[in-house]
Amino acid sequence: MGKNVGKIFESRIRADFKNAKTPHYLLRLYDQTSGYASIQTPCDLTLFAQGGYYLLELKSVEGRLNFNSNITDNQLKSLHAASQVEGVVAGILVWFKNHDFTCFIPIQEIIKRIEAGYKSVGYTDIETVWHAPLAALKRHKYFTYNADFFIVQLGEMRREIWQK
Repeated sequence: MGKNVGKIFESRIRADFKNAKTPHYLLRLYDQTSGYASIQTPCDLTLFAQGGYYLLELKSVEGRLNFNSNITDNQLKSLHAASQVEGVVAGILVWFKNHDFTCFIPIQEIIKRIEAGYKSVGYTDIETVWHAPLAALKRHKYFTYNADFFIVQLGEMRREIWQK
């Protein structure tokens, strides 16, 4: 049985952060797939860098990120609650596999789209969505991501969110 593509995506992200020069702390939150004792994690990774705290839920999708089937209610509520704390940025790091494109979408943007009646966001919609693309170099099927550039982009997004 082949390895789960989503898990490979997650391991690539973690490996690329290990190579980053920018000081940071990345922590993988282990998810109880069995739901033991009703433990549910809000996201896959947390990141502390450049004075900001980031919660990242990683998703790999074919064409569309479906808000009902790809994001659990717990993830949506937890990421939204975290995003209300000053300095915190929470959202979805999504790899659109069919389009070789990876980006970060803040949870505020996803909630705004849900409230507007949208059920999903696809690669073809991405220009209408507030997002930060990840710089990457494709190596066969998977990518090597520029974690340093991504940290800078997250910092810019954090400043934009919290300059209110």
